[in-house]
Amino acid sequence: MKWLRSIPFVQSASLHGGELVVSYPFDFSRHPQEERMFSPSMSDFNYLHTNCLEVTVELGCDKFPSESELYPEWKRNKEALLSFMES
Repeated sequence: MKWLRSIPFVQSASLHGGELVVSYPFDFSRHPQEERMFSPSMSDFNYLHTNCLEVTVELGCDKFPSESELYPEWKRNKEALLSFMES
């Protein structure tokens, strides 16, 4: 947490496996199977305490893609990620 507060990031993205979705701080998402709200996230902390807008980008259900899948995944998402960085 000290590191996050010591460097003035303004945006970040967390990429990982899961449903194809992008989540923003305080988007008040609900788990589709439950009534309760999700717990506060790292995106929420960054937004409140570091002035950084962090989004969580879930690219698919494969938690550990093989090395041969990484470059095609990069090619599929490169333009969107660069646009996010330029915004």
